[in-house]
Amino acid sequence: MSYEIIYDKQFVKAKDKFIPMILAGSNNCTEWSPSGKERRARSWWNFAYLLDGAIAGAKEDMLKKQEEVRQGYIDRYGDEYDDKSFGYYSGLSINGGGCNATYGQYKGVVNTGCKKALTVEQLAEEGVYLNIHTYSSDKTREALKEQGLEPVSFSPITTEQLLDFIENVEPKYRGKKEGNLYISFSGMHESKPKWIRRRYFPAKPKPDKVVVNSKAGYAIKIVDKENSSTLGYLNSYKGGSFRYASYSKTDGKQYLDKKEADRVAKLMNKRRGVSFDFQVILVEYGRERGFLVTEEQAKNISLPEPEPEVEMTDEELIASLDVKTEGEEVANFFDPEQKCFLDPVGVALHDFIKGCEVTEKYDKMRQALGIFREKYPEEYYVLLD
Repeated sequence: MSYEIIYDKQFVKAKDKFIPMILAGSNNCTEWSPSGKERRARSWWNFAYLLDGAIAGAKEDMLKKQEEVRQGYIDRYGDEYDDKSFGYYSGLSINGGGCNATYGQYKGVVNTGCKKALTVEQLAEEGVYLNIHTYSSDKTREALKEQGLEPVSFSPITTEQLLDFIENVEPKYRGKKEGNLYISFSGMHESKPKWIRRRYFPAKPKPDKVVVNSKAGYAIKIVDKENSSTLGYLNSYKGGSFRYASYSKTDGKQYLDKKEADRVAKLMNKRRGVSFDFQVILVEYGRERGFLVTEEQAKNISLPEPEPEVEMTDEELIASLDVKTEGEEVANFFDPEQKCFLDPVGVALHDFIKGCEVTEKYDKMRQALGIFREKYPEEYYVLLD
């Protein structure tokens, strides 16, 4: 399937009008890159389709045209149409990777293009010039002559010159047979737009960050809905895919701000909620852990509070354990060859000790170790000593 790929954009502004210039090409055409490798072809050209053939126009007119295109797909495909799959219906890609453009990205071509448009004077300072011309062939010259038109080869150096051309010259050529106006850049190699935009639209400096210490934070537990078991704890995500820590909730990504954890969990439930349930849980560290946040966040954040420690007798501690119905064989963490069979209480007590070690709840761990050593003296020296 053939589709168009938009690699970059650099609109040219003349007061309230814009020339939508894009770096684009077809996916099934190739060329040799500056590095000597074959790649998909691309060149700078005027996206006049957004203005029904005019070379320049208002931002509102381009956005209106985009909405008309979108509405056309809705009328044709009904509920089947989805803004997230706009590229599939329109044959459009943003930066390659298949027809993956969303409608939001398509609108972004205009919104961002107009926001970061430059005048011909600004472009000239960077050694870039706008060229407007008719096709240079004998056939074109003859066709233009028959229509009372002259060939065009024009490079405006001021905004006033460009505006005069847009208002008084370009309309004479619009829609004429063999009278199409072509626009290109000279001096605009592919990486240059990024350099230019850095100069005229510098990125906002990142705010200073400070360390905030907390004895608790939040993690996102992933529950497999099919068997109601914990898959792990969210580590990272991109789109609908994610990575997770399998065993310890402290190994998953930690959040100091519950609102941010809730936002991520909501997003993942929306994307993968059919198979998994993403749940925000409180994680206690046993000691302070540092979080890097902006100064503004540090002023407004409400630190999570660890659950207060509750003193329990040995009997109460055992009663609080999650005891299974059957015992199992347990291996020494550092020497898996050393194994012991433990009854259900022993398994629960062993897991509780290891959990306290991870979360650094050493008072509880020492109490549980004492109980384990008293109830399972031989197993203690094999597994925990």
